[in-house]
Amino acid sequence: LFVGDLPKFASESDLEQLFSPFGVLLDAKIKRNSTTGKTLSYGFVTFATEASAQEALKAMDGNMFSGRKLR
Repeated sequence: LFVGDLPKFASESDLEQLFSPFGVLLDAKIKRNSTTGKTLSYGFVTFATEASAQEALKAMDGNMFSGRKLR
């Protein structure tokens, strides 16, 4: 599941906390610049089931997280 418009200071732990209520997470990654290590403001969350991913998408799309509207 793509997660866009993350705040610059967001961590994988933040993603896990945000999305774990919707089901078992297999992975949560935030993409970073390979040179600077700074976040690129997007990441990916992988759920154990498609149903959990769809539930999270419906619930979280457009929600605010630390002043940013998730997409």
